[in-house]
Amino acid sequence: IGKIHQLQDGKKSIDTATQGQEIACSIQDVTIGRQIEEEDVFYSMPNSREAKIILEKFMHKLNPEQQTVFNEIVALLRAKDASYGYI
Repeated sequence: IGKIHQLQDGKKSIDTATQGQEIACSIQDVTIGRQIEEEDVFYSMPNSREAKIILEKFMHKLNPEQQTVFNEIVALLRAKDASYGYI
């Protein structure tokens, strides 16, 4: 839907958020109530090269739920581009 401009936790800018953490997220060129709703959940989509690195080197560092979500993202993107995560 867009690129993340900033993440905040308690009005402090942060670089990352953990699973289940409630944060404020500003996204460029997006209007709440039009493209997204206030309580929506978002997932990031790594590019193909990043996905390949995660699959090859870091998958073991993800917990089972994170692995499931990541595999779902990969499957969705491979439906559009069969080479996603291989190149």
